[in-house]
Amino acid sequence: AYSDTSSVGHLWDHGAHWLHSGDVNVMRFMAEKLKHKFRPENPAVTSFRSFIGGQWKVSEFATDYVWTKLEEIVQAGRNGRDVAAESVLDRGHVMFPLLRHWLTAMSTCRWRMAMGHWLRACRAACQSGSA
Repeated sequence: AYSDTSSVGHLWDHGAHWLHSGDVNVMRFMAEKLKHKFRPENPAVTSFRSFIGGQWKVSEFATDYVWTKLEEIVQAGRNGRDVAAESVLDRGHVMFPLLRHWLTAMSTCRWRMAMGHWLRACRAACQSGSA
């Protein structure tokens, strides 16, 4: 794993994500030295894809759903509803696994944490400049 010590003001473990960062991936430098051919930059991303139910899903519907639900979570917190984010989600929705994944990736705690706590943590991180 790659541990960054400067970009966010404290030690941060990138986990496997460093593999996709050519500026810190030591294998990229070795590949260049060996003259291995590879694509040095990412192609333009035109849509998001998710692997759900054994197949790739590419859909504006998916991203629209996720952003709508994320906004509902934020709005519930602003309205003083300090309840689990899970309570505003439809577990039966086809895009629920994608939304759950995004919530997990966006939080440092479990995705079932209270919305108010999540919003306070996000605000604190933004105000301190660490987000």
